[in-house]
Amino acid sequence: MHFTYESSETDADLEQGDVLRKTPELVTLLKEFHPGFLREDYSHLLVITQSCDLVRREAGKCDVPYIELCAVRPLQKALERESKKFRRGILVQAEANSKRNWNNLKNFVERLLNNNNTEYFYLHEEAALGITASCAFLRLSVPLKIQEHYEALMQARVFSLEASFRAKLGWLVGNVYSRVGTPDWTDEVPAEEWSTMVESVLQENIFWLEDAQVKAAKKIPAPELEALNVEGLRAKLKAVAITKPKDEVINTVLSELEAEALIEPHLVNKARTRLQNAASLAVLFKGA
Repeated sequence: MHFTYESSETDADLEQGDVLRKTPELVTLLKEFHPGFLREDYSHLLVITQSCDLVRREAGKCDVPYIELCAVRPLQKALERESKKFRRGILVQAEANSKRNWNNLKNFVERLLNNNNTEYFYLHEEAALGITASCAFLRLSVPLKIQEHYEALMQARVFSLEASFRAKLGWLVGNVYSRVGTPDWTDEVPAEEWSTMVESVLQENIFWLEDAQVKAAKKIPAPELEALNVEGLRAKLKAVAITKPKDEVINTVLSELEAEALIEPHLVNKARTRLQNAASLAVLFKGA
C-alpha cells in the first residue's frame, strides 16, 4: 500500500481522511440530498470532518449533527483548472498551454503532490484500492446527517490516510497558521524518480505548444479559426514546423555563404550537419 495510506478496521469509527467509494447506498443518499455529486468524475468522497467529532459516544451518538464530505476527482481536473490561469488568445480556444509557462505549472504540480496547496489534497494512484491519481477538491463539499447515515458511510469506506497525512488534511481544511510535517515525496523516492513523476504529470495532463506554434496561430484567418474545433485546432498548430534558434543561425549563415559563392552547393548539407553536431555550438545555444 502507498506510504500515504493505511487500512481501516471494518467496525472502527469514521475518521477525517477516510476515503469512501460510491456504494449503492451512498448513491441513493446523494441522489436524494446532493444529486450534483453523482457526476461520473466524482469517483470517491473524502471525509473532512474532524475525527474527534466522529467518535460514537453514549448511545452511539456523535458530537456533531453532520459529517462533511468533499469530492474526489481525477488529477487532470485540478491541472486543467490551474492551466486556464495562463491561457490567453488562441490558447483558450485550443485548450492548450505555452511551454513558456512550464515552470509555473511545474511548481504547482510539486506543491500539489506534496499537499502544500490549500485547494486540494492529492491521492496517489493505488490499483489495489481502486483509485487512480486524484485530488480531493477541499472547497467542493456537502454535509450528510451523521446519525442517520453513519453505518452506510462506514460500509463505503475503502481506506484511510496515514496518520501524518490525516493531520495534514486537518491543517488544510482548518486553514490554521501552522504547518503539519508530512514526508515529502523526495524523502520517500529518489530525486530522479520524483523529477520523472512531475514531468509525467505535466506531459500527460496538459496539451503544450511551443511559442512558435502559438505565434503561427495569429496568421490563421479568423473564419478558418472559427470553423475549427479543439482537436482540429490542436492538430493544425502541432503541425507547425519548429525551427530552433541554433538551426535558424546555421541556415542563415549557410544561405549568406551560398549567396556570396563562398561555399560550393554540394557542401552545404555536409556543412549543415557538421555545424548541427558541433559541441561548441551546442554549448552556446544550451537551453535555447
